[in-house]
Amino acid sequence: MYKNVLQTIEGVGIFPLISMLIFFSVFMSAIIWFFKADKEHLQRMAELPLEQDPREHRRED
Repeated sequence: MYKNVLQTIEGVGIFPLISMLIFFSVFMSAIIWFFKADKEHLQRMAELPLEQDPREHRRED
């Protein structure tokens, strides 16, 4: 049933390509953000679950 529905859509062959481009764009954006992110901030966020005092995670800017 669903196969017949998809076959009736004109240009349905472009959907997988669009999906792959969206996935690739989001994935590459995440990789670029990871390498450009402030390492001190990432380290601070990684240590948050290990802290005993919840006030320790406040920024001291």
